[in-house]
Amino acid sequence: MKMRQWKIVALMFVLVVACGVALLGFLPETGLSCQTGHSIRPNMKQQQVERFMGTPTGTSGIPGRDSTVAWWMLHDGLVQVSYDSAGNVIDSSVTPGRPKGGWWSRFRRRIGF
Repeated sequence: MKMRQWKIVALMFVLVVACGVALLGFLPETGLSCQTGHSIRPNMKQQQVERFMGTPTGTSGIPGRDSTVAWWMLHDGLVQVSYDSAGNVIDSSVTPGRPKGGWWSRFRRRIGF
């Protein structure tokens, strides 16, 4: 191939990749909704929760307590679950509301940033 043809092929490839990345920001983030969070019950195991909720968006420890909080940012709100040291659900809460930010924020959350 000539140099001009390589440039055209490279440009087309870059355009296809850019369109795909931009499309990721416009698609719904997940099939889960806050309604799914209402099915979490005390004493469920962490593995059971993660089986239908997926990997949490984030986790943190609670200072002074031997427990962990996991949360999922969904397209229609936030689900938080507290676990004890054995991995059993202590408490869960569902906060409806759309996360702030446009397509760029949704894209960053989707890829883990």
